[in-house]
Amino acid sequence: RILREFDLVSYVAPIKPQITHEQRRCRIFWCYKHLSWTETGWSNVIFPDEANFEIVTWNNRIYIRRFWNDVKRHERFQPRVHRGGGLGIWSYITYNDLGPLVFFNGR
Repeated sequence: RILREFDLVSYVAPIKPQITHEQRRCRIFWCYKHLSWTETGWSNVIFPDEANFEIVTWNNRIYIRRFWNDVKRHERFQPRVHRGGGLGIWSYITYNDLGPLVFFNGR
C-alpha cells in the first residue's frame, strides 16, 4: 500500500527472444539487402504470423492465507487442466489482403 502511494506498481517483466550473434548478423544483412526494394517488390511478400493464448494459466495464482488449525483450510481449490487450455491462431497479411484466421489447439 505504501509503494502505491509513491506511484510504484508491480508488473511482470516483458519477455523478448534471445538471439545469437549470428542471428543478429543475418537479420542486419537481410535488412541491408532489402533497403532498395520498391513498393512493387514488397507487394509480392506474404507476412505470416502465429499467436498462442493460454486459456488457463498458472502465472496468476491465487494465494489464500489460513491458520493451520482452520477447518476450512482445504476449501478454495483452483481448477486444474492437464495438457490443454491453449488456443493457437495463424494468419497472414499481404499488400492487398488479409488472410483467414486459422484456429488450432495451442501448445
